[in-house]
Formats: sequence, C-alpha cells, structure tokens
Amino acid sequence: MIAGLADAHFHQHEGQLDDYIEKTMAQGHAMIGKVDAALAAGETVDFEAENQAMSDYIQEETQKLLNKVLFDSSNLMTNRFTVSD
Repeated sequence: MIAGLADAHFHQHEGQLDDYIEKTMAQGHAMIGKVDAALAAGETVDFEAENQAMSDYIQEETQKLLNKVLFDSSNLMTNRFTVSD
C-alpha cells in the first residue's frame, strides 16, 4: 500500500522506503537474536509477548512511514486528472 502511494513520486520517497525496510529488518533480527540468546541460556520466553512487541513496533514504524509518504505525496500532487497523480 505504501509503495502504491509513493509510486508517482518514487524518487522523492525512495530513501524513506529503504530506511523503513532496513530499520524494521534490523529490529526484527535483533529481537530474534534476543529470544535465541534467552533460549540458549535456558530462560523461559513468552513468545506471545515477543510477537506482540514486534507487531507493535512494525505497526508504529509503518504508521510513521505512511504519514510521511501520504503528506509528501499530497503536497506533490498537481491536482490534475492524470494517471500519475
């Protein structure tokens, strides 16, 4: 969905999209590493809580990106009847 909004002005949003992907993937790997380390140490892990924390993080970051892209895209519109608008 976000890429569809950014499509008409892809070059203006390319950095934001790349940053989002890198940030969320890095956070996901960090969270998996934390759980793996806890399991290797014999600790009990609440997988439901860990999954919820990741879901909450992704939702927050996605909302931030969507807000940026939507705001920027609306400001870059020419308000004409064109396919690329």
